[in-house]
Amino acid sequence: KAAGVVVSVGDPENFYRPDGLHKATVQQMLYPLLHGTLAFCGFNVLEPFVAYGLTAANDFGIQEQLRDCSVRLSNIESNPRFIYKF
Repeated sequence: KAAGVVVSVGDPENFYRPDGLHKATVQQMLYPLLHGTLAFCGFNVLEPFVAYGLTAANDFGIQEQLRDCSVRLSNIESNPRFIYKF
């Protein structure tokens, strides 16, 4: 069984780095959920999809993020990106 997470964040991607404003990546922030819950329960955990910068995004930017998410989801079986695998 596999599990994945799709999240949106308001700030741009460069804010989510160890040297960025938030001092961590989104994946690091999601560690309690990804590892502490999903992996602990025996799921193969997929790399999260993160839609960055949605606070300032216009309609085109939002549609682009939705398209990227759709592509990732449609290719999930042929090209899974596992971060924890059992």
